[in-house]
Amino acid sequence: MLRPNLSAMTVLASFAGLTAAQADTAASHADVIEQPGEEIQQPANFDGIWQGTITFDKDSFVNELTTPAAGTAVRIEIHDVVVRVFAQMQPGSPYSEFMPGDFHIAPVIANAVIFGSHYSGVWTETWAFVITKKTDDALLVNFTRVVNNNVPLTDPASKFSTRGFGEFTRVKP
Repeated sequence: MLRPNLSAMTVLASFAGLTAAQADTAASHADVIEQPGEEIQQPANFDGIWQGTITFDKDSFVNELTTPAAGTAVRIEIHDVVVRVFAQMQPGSPYSEFMPGDFHIAPVIANAVIFGSHYSGVWTETWAFVITKKTDDALLVNFTRVVNNNVPLTDPASKFSTRGFGEFTRVKP
């Protein structure tokens, strides 16, 4: 059993057969060493407007409105820590904002998690977009939505989850 006060480096060091002192020394010298022919990844700039279609996994279909077979057009606007998410409810319809003010971004180098949760008093809903930079103007996007409605379990919309994938491009001004 792990003790809660152990650092991740100490735990990894114990698996490698190092003592705590050796682990501390290793941690203090834990610089990234660039290998020949490799470039160190730099933090990605996710700021901008990104747009694409989320294609849902067939196994995750809830109903045609929430998981249309053709997918759903989504736009994500990122400005520093402010994130807004929009989707088209019907192809060609205007984009509608979802959960205004509830989305956050947690970036790490070329990846980020964009997530938001909302409680209406009747249901709790969480959306998560796990993204990675493909190029400066393209993102690979995995999407998950989980909903818990305060209705009887016999109702198919009581509790459900859906997931999908897409590639988004940066919208040029």
